Amino acid sequence: MKRAAVFVHGRRLKKDRVLEFLKKFDTILCADGGVKHVLAYGLIPYVVVGDQDSITPLVKKQLANKKVTWITHPPEKNFTDSELTINYAIDQEFDEFIIFGVSGTRLDHVLSNILYLSYHTKTLKITIVEDYQTIIVLKRGRIDLTGKKGQQVSLIPLDKEVYGISTRGLKWELKNATLEFGKTIGVSNEFVGEKVTVSVKKGPLLVIHSLKNL
Repeated sequence: MKRAAVFVHGRRLKKDRVLEFLKKFDTILCADGGVKHVLAYGLIPYVVVGDQDSITPLVKKQLANKKVTWITHPPEKNFTDSELTINYAIDQEFDEFIIFGVSGTRLDHVLSNILYLSYHTKTLKITIVEDYQTIIVLKRGRIDLTGKKGQQVSLIPLDKEVYGISTRGLKWELKNATLEFGKTIGVSNEFVGEKVTVSVKKGPLLVIHSLKNL
């Protein structure tokens, strides 16, 4: 299975949180300024995609003698650097990818990235990692979450209707349920133990696991 880790130019995560997930992902792709985060972790990217408006001379110097592929796009374009990087991952036929640094000060970028992932990729499960949240776009199938009692899980439909949702290990369980877009009934459920299972027959379903008890 081909797995890629994608770093975008959002908020930099804690190093131990990133390395925890990178154990299974040996190819690192960067959306333009995301390369700064990768270098801060002491890592080297495989590919950097974007218009390079966030790439400083220092970054280029640090990567000058490294085997890095630069895929450069013009500043005036119809796609964000994040979308271009995800498209690259899709074209390279990666089976699974995980994304770091999505959140930040640009809500428009956050929303557009999540919606793009939910509608324009064939990958059935895409994971977005933040310091205190794990966000999964689940189109079909099952995922298992590990956490602590009281931690919150929200299920948010990203289509008009998302079908066949079943859960185990949550305070309010679902069995073959349908959630409608714009309704909040799936928000703020809770772990009753340390394991939760979420399955869906037809997504996309956004599964947000908050790692802190709120």
